[in-house]
Amino acid sequence: MILWNKLKANMMRYRWATVEEGEAVMTYEQLCVFAERFGERLTESCYGILCRSEMAAAMALLACVAAGKTAVPMPSRYGKESYLSILDRADPPCVITDCCGELTILPMEPKEEPVFSHPSPAVILFTSGSTGVSKGVMLSEENLLTNLRDISSYFPVTEKDTVLISRPIYHSSVLTGELFTALLHGCRIVFSSEAFQPSGMLRLMREKGVTVFGTTPTLAATLARFCHGGVEGVRLLSISGERMTDGVAGRIRGAFPNAAVYCGYGLSEASPRVAYLPPELFDTDPTCTGVALPSVRVRVVRPDGLDCERGEVGEVLVKGASVMRGYLGDPERTARVIRKGWLHTGDLGYIGKNGRLYIQGRADDMIIRAGMNSYPAEIENALSADERVEELAVYGYEEGGTQQIGLKIKGRFSSVEEVARLCRACLPAYQIPSRVELVNEFPRTASGKQRKP
Repeated sequence: MILWNKLKANMMRYRWATVEEGEAVMTYEQLCVFAERFGERLTESCYGILCRSEMAAAMALLACVAAGKTAVPMPSRYGKESYLSILDRADPPCVITDCCGELTILPMEPKEEPVFSHPSPAVILFTSGSTGVSKGVMLSEENLLTNLRDISSYFPVTEKDTVLISRPIYHSSVLTGELFTALLHGCRIVFSSEAFQPSGMLRLMREKGVTVFGTTPTLAATLARFCHGGVEGVRLLSISGERMTDGVAGRIRGAFPNAAVYCGYGLSEASPRVAYLPPELFDTDPTCTGVALPSVRVRVVRPDGLDCERGEVGEVLVKGASVMRGYLGDPERTARVIRKGWLHTGDLGYIGKNGRLYIQGRADDMIIRAGMNSYPAEIENALSADERVEELAVYGYEEGGTQQIGLKIKGRFSSVEEVARLCRACLPAYQIPSRVELVNEFPRTASGKQRKP
């Protein structure tokens, strides 16, 4: 229980710091006592966590960490189908829930007792990705601690900060980059379990004096549309989970004028953070992924496995102590993505002449049209610079035996023809979409990411 020992030591150092949600408030010391006492009741090897309150979910997860039990967070706010799917895949003997008003342990009827190689994973995080295919990512205490050390080396949170956690801890970026990071540094933590509502979120940030906030580019850009005069109190903004575009970056800067913006790249399979963009580069190179974390090695390779030249696009590979132990119950898939110690991310990118990493998109998203390679990120970045664009998705599809480019777009446009004029004005001919569709909303995965067409 090295992870708990580390967390507890730091939490007791800041024993009077608080975690809160609504009217509920606990000190770090009270939280430590609760976690250990509740943890004494945990006798099974694995526990699902399904709570309406994110503060309650954090309490349950810390109890599992304190007891050395595997925790499987499940998001209640993403609908019944989402958590039932995880429950079926993880098959835990028990679930910790707040459905009765307080944390309760509900016995389940598992098909078989989970068997893990020693030591058991600290957490199993289910990630749906953009395709909706769920995978149970098994992360060890060493994985998490390594990533926490790396994040602490560059993200300057202190005991004077108030961190708003508004997304479920089911997300790896929230669990490691927000909850555990905040606890290690004595931050005041404010949880919000409400569905995302921009005006309400901005009001909460002002009322609670939030200084640190983690979110995705899409959600940050949505907040920006409702933000008049900017959120001046936020000093650190952590952005991850989706590709950044120049247009979105400009809107984020307008909404958070005083914030040091840290863009991060990662994936659950790497606990999750792999690289980050130093904040001094956000205003000049926001689409850059940045530099690898201290413990992480990154390569970009060709299909034959040889390293790419600078500027040449290939698959991004990651190696380090934060790389997962594997996928739950799927050794074949694990063997496909982790080869010779390298995690094959499935992301396409390149190392620029400046030595920094740039992500172009998923390998299976690349579009070959008229003999030219196009990446959705390139097209999306060009179009998003227009202030009328709110959200968009570029995708490839087959028609007549050839690949074509499709575009779904949400924004202040009166017609498809208006969008087509924008495309003709800012894209080369081979990247102009053949199919354009105006939409009001985009479908999303259980983790809140845009689901690809």
